[in-house]
Amino acid sequence: MRLRSILFILTLMIMIPVTGITGSSQENMTDVLSEDALSYPPYQAGPPVTGALRSLPDRGFLPDGTEFLTWEPETYIFTHTYVVNQAHPDASDTNPGTAERPFLTISQAARVLQPGERVVVESGTYREWVSPARGGTDPQHMISYEAAPGANVIIKGSDILDAEWIDTGIQSTTAGYPDTETRKVWMTRLPRELFIGYNPFACINYPQVNEIGFWDMKTVFAHHGSLLLLRSRGLVFQDGRPLEQADTQSDLMGKEGAFRADMNGLTLYITTFGDINPNEAVWEITTREQVFAPDEQELHYIRVKGFTMEHAGNGFPFPQRGLLSATLGTHWVIEDNIIRWANSIGVDIGMQGTRMAADYGHQIVRRNTISDCGICGIAGAPLRNSLIEDNLLCRNAWLDTEWMAECAAMKFHWCVDLLIRRNLIIDVPHGAGIYADCQNQNVRISRNTVIGCGSMNTNAPGPGHGAIYLEATSGPAMVDHNIIWGSTKTNGIYGYYGGHTVIAHNLIGQCAAGGIVMVDESGRPEGNLGGGMNIQNNILVNNGWNIDLYGKLNNASDYNLFGGTAGPEAALKVWESDAENVIAVLKEKRMSLYSKWSHYDFKAAGGAFNLLKNEKQLTFAQWQDNGMDTHSTEANITAELNPDTLELTWAAEGLLPACLPADSFLYADDMDEENELSGRYTVLPGPFRLIPQTPVTVSVDPRKPDRQ
Repeated sequence: MRLRSILFILTLMIMIPVTGITGSSQENMTDVLSEDALSYPPYQAGPPVTGALRSLPDRGFLPDGTEFLTWEPETYIFTHTYVVNQAHPDASDTNPGTAERPFLTISQAARVLQPGERVVVESGTYREWVSPARGGTDPQHMISYEAAPGANVIIKGSDILDAEWIDTGIQSTTAGYPDTETRKVWMTRLPRELFIGYNPFACINYPQVNEIGFWDMKTVFAHHGSLLLLRSRGLVFQDGRPLEQADTQSDLMGKEGAFRADMNGLTLYITTFGDINPNEAVWEITTREQVFAPDEQELHYIRVKGFTMEHAGNGFPFPQRGLLSATLGTHWVIEDNIIRWANSIGVDIGMQGTRMAADYGHQIVRRNTISDCGICGIAGAPLRNSLIEDNLLCRNAWLDTEWMAECAAMKFHWCVDLLIRRNLIIDVPHGAGIYADCQNQNVRISRNTVIGCGSMNTNAPGPGHGAIYLEATSGPAMVDHNIIWGSTKTNGIYGYYGGHTVIAHNLIGQCAAGGIVMVDESGRPEGNLGGGMNIQNNILVNNGWNIDLYGKLNNASDYNLFGGTAGPEAALKVWESDAENVIAVLKEKRMSLYSKWSHYDFKAAGGAFNLLKNEKQLTFAQWQDNGMDTHSTEANITAELNPDTLELTWAAEGLLPACLPADSFLYADDMDEENELSGRYTVLPGPFRLIPQTPVTVSVDPRKPDRQ
């Protein structure tokens, strides 16, 4: 049995005094929480990790108090190195792959690499699907794909479209254009030889729509986003700039920079940016489903490092098939890459959601920049013993299909022993920032910054999911030391079904809906009774309201700092045209499914705190009368976050709560000593070492510098 060492258990019961202005005195934690709040369902231990385990260079801990240990070797040693250099005058795939006689393609290296060997790739644009023929055998005998130091290696799933564009003679006057100006529609035939076994323009995004047993087809196709299911998977780029796919010919005529493919996938219609003659531009179209992915399943111990990969014409999950895919393999290291412009998923690292394996996960994804992926930046289903750290994810989930519940900067299912830390997530138009779904056990989401989520999934009992979203969590789970800011249509942290989650030391601000919303209904997963939601030592400022809590007896919230709310009317102003639709959904669709929340109407929810089970909207004093946040305080907090510079300017005047200290591992200083996010043994609310009384400016970029 593992040690249940979570936030609210004090094994030594040592009270560390807080310096500065504080509120009420500290009390024994057992006076705050009931025994029920500290009980968890049995933890399901997984299979042992292959090879010797060691601490991370900057140690990390999981919610049960155990240290996260890695299988990765401290030093990579290879018995042979192949070289790929397409710019070399004598490059050929018949060469031995030396620096003097390099391979022409990465695919040739993928065919010959053996365990314990690597390939180093020199600068160039490689238009190919790299499909490893085999994996490594253990941590000492990995296969590594690496860009040469300082090289700019771009691998593309697209090809240059060298075809003549013909003026169709169709013209239209569109909004924003003077009446005397018109936009032309052009067309061309796509050469069949560009497509080898797969044409993304002839495949729709989601042909398996009828295989989802809990979907009602009438409901699905009544949704405005259902047309996205029927679009083609292809992407088109004019001088590197992506065109928007149009659903109909009339829709095409009304857009600048748009395309539409015939059903056969071989005829393309476009309008151009700037209404230029397309024969004067460079055109790229996706011709491959994936860019780096084995054909064979379950290849293990592979490292992918330092590449730029872009342009994948992949379909919607399930299955999850990323631009870069482990294809059900385990023990992959994916680091220092730029991955962008996938029609669907950027990186998949689980079992693709197709089956459960005896062993799965053990993945490391770090220091990557993943952007502009239509559905999800990183996906894994299921995922065990994995580390996701120091990544930048931006502009992912740009397709408006959040109702499918697969859209996020990163989404993982059936997570066990998962550590997600120090990631920077910016601008998620139609999804959550971090989304952990279904039977999550021993998952920690720590020291991430999530800015600008637009989640507004109307399948939920309230508008939106959240910048961080936990669904059907078995527990234990922990969400700590994160900065969540500016969720334009949604909550800060959102929990739906499940329970047994610690939410501590987060800063949550400027979210249109609730700062923390916990709907811990029982029943998912089966046998889970919910409850055990512990909210402590957070700072919430200027959200639509502060906290929603379902009201189970074994939930608790205390030692938080509140800086005022914007109120639901302000939240509705942020939603603008969506506001009426949100309220209609709440009234018309959810009442029949969630009768307990029949009064959960945003115009009626006027309190800063809500007890959902009892349908109460409360002021801070009323909230405290219900036994919540009796040691928490309110203060005058001014805070402004600049998403361009990633700087927060803020100050807090007033009484601070005398926060109780938690287990030492929660405060382990894994940031630079000077970094304001270090949190060494702090007992102040929020993620910072200090809470300033006069305005100071700090960086909110949590990523560590490169540790090669």
